Amino acid sequence: MKTIMICSFALWPIAMSLGRAQASCCRLDVATLTTNPGELTLTVTVTNLQEMPVYVRRMGAAWDIRVKIVPSNGSGGTPDFTPYGKQVLTEERGGSMLKEDLKGGEMFSQTLDVGKLYVLKTGYYTVRVDRDVFINNNDHRITLEAQTTVGIP
Repeated sequence: MKTIMICSFALWPIAMSLGRAQASCCRLDVATLTTNPGELTLTVTVTNLQEMPVYVRRMGAAWDIRVKIVPSNGSGGTPDFTPYGKQVLTEERGGSMLKEDLKGGEMFSQTLDVGKLYVLKTGYYTVRVDRDVFINNNDHRITLEAQTTVGIP
């Protein structure tokens, strides 16, 4: 079974004053893919909706994309972490960080294998995704959010 779902949340333009972008600078899109039991892949895309550049810092999808996942039937909390998921959660991050400059209309995507982070059982889950972008010469952080529901076979 192959399920593909695309969820898009946009922060619509509010205003731009003094050349400074507001939280409406970008849209966060999340596409989900499930092919086998316990597997879930997210493709997270940031789109710059303004003329001013937006900066996306990246180290790796597991550190850049924050995921909160809970059963959508209200049956309890977050699924257990895999050993790798525990490592990502507790590991200090160091090393190189790359920066992507997005001009107006440009996009940046990352893919995250959620099944490597969480032990996912068959059922439906609500998935919330957060991703930071930066504006004004990389000194002002904006957190983008999206949420979707996905079924795991």
